[in-house]
Amino acid sequence: MTNDEPRTTATSADLDWVRRPLADLRAAIDALEEASAAPAASRTAEWSMQVHEALVDLGAAFERHIAATEGPDGLHDRIRDAAPRLSIHVDRMAAEHRATRQAITEAVDAAREGSRSADPELPEQIRERVNDLVRRLLELRGHGADLIYEAYEVDIGAGD
Repeated sequence: MTNDEPRTTATSADLDWVRRPLADLRAAIDALEEASAAPAASRTAEWSMQVHEALVDLGAAFERHIAATEGPDGLHDRIRDAAPRLSIHVDRMAAEHRATRQAITEAVDAAREGSRSADPELPEQIRERVNDLVRRLLELRGHGADLIYEAYEVDIGAGD
């Protein structure tokens, strides 16, 4: 199909099923930011464990998001059906999901290591990793919103 193919129309309510995982992911990002911003001085192990728990929760929320987007009859399949011209963008989103999943795993591992350490330098390293991860997730969210809008001309809001 060409770029001139008509967009498939959908109402915002038609995409309610995808909103919940996005809202859960947003809440997990907020909880991670809160855990990371907590004081770590003289409590590296405790702080790292709190960040680790927030990262584990984020990972679970991200997996639910992936299930809603990449699972059978998920958002990506629906976009491919509705707007085949966007298949390359759907593939790019799946690649971003894989890279983000890996970044979450690495951050979880770093925080787990920090929970066994008293190294005062470790919290800053973990915070940097967390900040990079949050930035990646927010960019991914924006790319997903653009993709949905291109396919359906709908702004789903993503839990804001």
